[in-house]
Amino acid sequence: VPDIFTLWQQVLVTIGFSLRASAPLVEIAAPILDFHEKSLAQLRHDIDTAQKFLNQLTPAQFANSAKIPVAHQAGQAELSMTGQTYLQQYALPNFFFHLSQVYALLRQYGVPLGNHDFDGFHQYN
Repeated sequence: VPDIFTLWQQVLVTIGFSLRASAPLVEIAAPILDFHEKSLAQLRHDIDTAQKFLNQLTPAQFANSAKIPVAHQAGQAELSMTGQTYLQQYALPNFFFHLSQVYALLRQYGVPLGNHDFDGFHQYN
């Protein structure tokens, strides 16, 4: 589809939303990613960077996150909402939207993916 992000852009935005969904809720800065076209090795490095950041977060850090105010941008809109609203109505929906675009583009390119690859729960014989 000519008017959507390319595969690498979708991957980067998905990585970005994994960070944007969590960092504001624990009130720490997320790693800054370069959103220019990258090689597969560079994308994997960004995924590793995000995973390392996310893995160091603890449940205790999220204890008060539901009520904290989160100010952020959605495109050109300046928004402010509680942490719970931010996570449930903005960050997670955007993360899964872009993740599903990655999945769809990979399918379009012939990668043999199924529902079990997307959610990790489905099993088919």
